[in-house]
Amino acid sequence: MPAQLSGNTWGAYLMDIDKGTLCVYQFFPGSRQLQFVASRKFTNDTKLENFNTTPTPNEVSDLVEKQAKGIRTNQPPPPDEVKPKDKDP
Repeated sequence: MPAQLSGNTWGAYLMDIDKGTLCVYQFFPGSRQLQFVASRKFTNDTKLENFNTTPTPNEVSDLVEKQAKGIRTNQPPPPDEVKPKDKDP
């Protein structure tokens, strides 16, 4: 699969689903070659349910519950209450 590794850096991902491994290759335009950059076995990663996510699943659950009850928070003001900003001189 094609991959954008950074702003102007391109390459490819290779995933072996049978072995549970992801490999990354970077393309170097000057030499017109792919270079192996990284590899990771992801079988244990897929066993994690909630790792380093925002909002947390509990926060999402609370928001869904509030939505069902019609409780709204952090809503922008109605258009008639929006005042134009002063222009700089």
